[in-house]
Amino acid sequence: MKKIAALFILSLLVFLAACSSPENREVVTASATSTIKVDPDRAVFSARIESLKDTAEEAQNDNSKRSEAVILALKEAGVPAANIQTEYYNIYKREDWTEDGPQFKGYQAQHTLKIIVDNVQDVGRFIDISIKNGADGLDSVNFELSDEKKKEVFKQALTQAGAEAKEKAGIIVSSVGAKLGKIVRVSESSTNYYPIPIFKDMAVAESGRAAEAPVQVKQLEVTATISVDYEIK
Repeated sequence: MKKIAALFILSLLVFLAACSSPENREVVTASATSTIKVDPDRAVFSARIESLKDTAEEAQNDNSKRSEAVILALKEAGVPAANIQTEYYNIYKREDWTEDGPQFKGYQAQHTLKIIVDNVQDVGRFIDISIKNGADGLDSVNFELSDEKKKEVFKQALTQAGAEAKEKAGIIVSSVGAKLGKIVRVSESSTNYYPIPIFKDMAVAESGRAAEAPVQVKQLEVTATISVDYEIK
């Protein structure tokens, strides 16, 4: 008899737990996406230094001197040493293909510097300094958000998306004469943030100056999506 009573109580507890589980509640699901446009607060550009010499040692030495000149000029202009990084370095035997087969041209050394600019308004000036002091070309310019700015803007996007999802859920349940209850489940998707690259391949003209072109800064978009399940009263 005791066993039967225990089994009955256990079955009752299981039944009550199942009835109170989120899966058995009447819920409404609403989702919302918020996109915030923001001005980039950081720029990154790649400056290329190339040296073509008869020997690998000569190419390396020439490239090293010219790279040091570019780095020194950028530091003197106010770029922190930590913001000047080697992005790519290579020395190789250069051969140009002709009708008679490969023709030896020398040894080419290439050093690509990555320069991080904390103030986007300075990017044009630093590009000009790089070219004037020995860089052969500009591979790209990239406008980005710093980690601190990215977190700040994404938080704003999440807040707006959450408020819009709640408003949408409230409209849905009020249209059928019900009210919103407590939150049963909430989820969010990662931010759709993409830096804006501007590929230039800016070469040095015969006069030794860069082919100047205005760099237009475009706003970036930070997107957050939230989906919420509300209990219906």
